[in-house]
Amino acid sequence: MSIKARVIILSSIFVLLLITAIAAVLQLSEKGRTVAENGRIETESGNGDNNSVKVLNVTSTNQFLVEDMEDLQINKVFQIENYYIDSKAETGNYYFIDENKTLWGEGKNEYGQLGYWKKGEEDIFEREPHKIAENVIHVDRGGFYFTIFLTEEGHLYGMGDNLNGLMGMDNIEGRDYFLNPGSVVTEKPVLLMEDIVYARCGNRNIVALKKDGSVWWWGEFRTTSSKSGKEEKSISYSQPVKMLEGAQYVTCSSFCAGAIKKDGSLWLWGNNTFGSCGINSGEEDFINEPTKVMNEVKMVWFDSMEFNSTQTPSIHQYGDNPEKCIYPYVTFAEKEGGELVACGYEVKGKGSVERTYTLYGDILRTGDAVNGEDFEPVKVSYSEVFQPISIAQKDRDIHLKLKGCQYGWFPEELGEYLDTIGMRFKVIDGESEGEQVYYFVTLDNYFTFYFNQSKELYRFSSTAYGSRDGKILIGMRKEEAERYLGEPIEEVVNADNNIYSNVIYQKDDVWFEIGYEYGRIFYINESRIEPDIW
Repeated sequence: MSIKARVIILSSIFVLLLITAIAAVLQLSEKGRTVAENGRIETESGNGDNNSVKVLNVTSTNQFLVEDMEDLQINKVFQIENYYIDSKAETGNYYFIDENKTLWGEGKNEYGQLGYWKKGEEDIFEREPHKIAENVIHVDRGGFYFTIFLTEEGHLYGMGDNLNGLMGMDNIEGRDYFLNPGSVVTEKPVLLMEDIVYARCGNRNIVALKKDGSVWWWGEFRTTSSKSGKEEKSISYSQPVKMLEGAQYVTCSSFCAGAIKKDGSLWLWGNNTFGSCGINSGEEDFINEPTKVMNEVKMVWFDSMEFNSTQTPSIHQYGDNPEKCIYPYVTFAEKEGGELVACGYEVKGKGSVERTYTLYGDILRTGDAVNGEDFEPVKVSYSEVFQPISIAQKDRDIHLKLKGCQYGWFPEELGEYLDTIGMRFKVIDGESEGEQVYYFVTLDNYFTFYFNQSKELYRFSSTAYGSRDGKILIGMRKEEAERYLGEPIEEVVNADNNIYSNVIYQKDDVWFEIGYEYGRIFYINESRIEPDIW
């Protein structure tokens, strides 16, 4: 017999408190890099004050995680079509190209990034896939503001915020596009260039490769982590400018751009505060012209070694999907013989640098530090030299390792089990809202284990990956989850906009409390105790 769902209208204040709490839980993220080093300081310049530099001579093992080893095409013959992207998930949006070469998108649309825009409808959120274009072979989205896609005919289109002129539109005179995003947006996809074979985009720039091998770039790079301690901006082009000729591949990120010529030489330009361009630029934060940095290169990546997004397309707004393996300001390359190398932020090796200077913003400051007026110097390590690295595929089934946990376990039993599976955690023992609490939380804050007053394990909570049996995944649609869980017993929805809902299910002898955002799962609680007394 089916159970009739009880629907309760939840006040917006309570929902905001719930979302704020979850956002706080997600602030700590695991970088996923291990560095083992054994070395000494070789030379030192400076007196230990601001801008002092140490050159290190270390023997290091730089190991990085990737989402999907097969997707990288390591040790395979270069073919540009192998690097076309047909699935791209970024915070707030998801795009995919189906088997008929039709491009679909879902999620936010405040800048027209889904291929349409109407004044007054900026807050519309597409929960279902929205058809954007046909005959599409490649799509990319590098940040919050816009998306690009490439058709079979070699036409490159853009949709979203014009920023400094990226979409080929005129900006409003006297209105700062940087301080006023969304001032000029596309109402439909706009043709950016023709005769294109490949293109990529960052948060504020686009790079395109023409059939004749010419490289075109436009947009800008900005940083608030500069050597001078001030906000810095590189060259800024409002329309495509030819940067290089004779290329076979191009890519870019929010901070750098690059091209590989047909002779295998690698050329980079952009932000080099942390050696991301693989050369020493002295006190200059930016390299504004393509500069040759290495020979015999097959492939290059910025910040993350990936093409297609492999993670569940969650529209979750609080933090990156844990399956993404992001290393800001790091440039990766595959040599023609298959050797992998990297340079940039926190990359170690012979000739790497340890520098102390005043920086602010971006990756180097905590929230508390940003709010202060006076910044203490920060010690930063990076390499302007490409160093050997190794890579490994990140475990995307971490949640399944928790299936062996048993209700009723005491803290010692759970601790021993987590140690066995290599899951690091911390113990929270104290008072919350007048009640005594005791629970374990993993260091990445993705999994929480709750104990009752008798110190017996009674509830599991997940804000990443999925349930312990793998049947329910973060980012899964509500209707898909209910094919497994059945009808809801109780549902709590937001009274204002119906964006968030909190739903109770019972599957066999387990109770599930599922949080949905725009119809997709963003947290899972499971217990053998009815949620009313949680």
